[in-house]
Amino acid sequence: DNNSKGLNDAILIHQDGFVKKLKVDVDISHSNIANLWLELASPRGKRAVLHNRTGLGKKNLVKSYNSASSASLAAFIGEPMKGNWILKIKDLAGRDVGTLNEWSLDAAC
Repeated sequence: DNNSKGLNDAILIHQDGFVKKLKVDVDISHSNIANLWLELASPRGKRAVLHNRTGLGKKNLVKSYNSASSASLAAFIGEPMKGNWILKIKDLAGRDVGTLNEWSLDAAC
């Protein structure tokens, strides 16, 4: 809650290869998703913003993002898959709180 440091959570991919398509699913319980900012970082440090404080008054962020329809995720095409992929979540406003229930990453080479 109102913490610019945020939360980092990683998924380790063991498979070699280069990303041809990418899908990220998030399930976050939160009383106002307009407080939230989400970013995905590749093992090499490339970053893409998934959610940037939109959805004023809406609760719970349960959403899929994929490289076919998201320009920010399409930028990962060609990146090495192997390594830690990090989801960074920040709650940038006070009063409302939330919980990361789960997230998943599906990378195909």
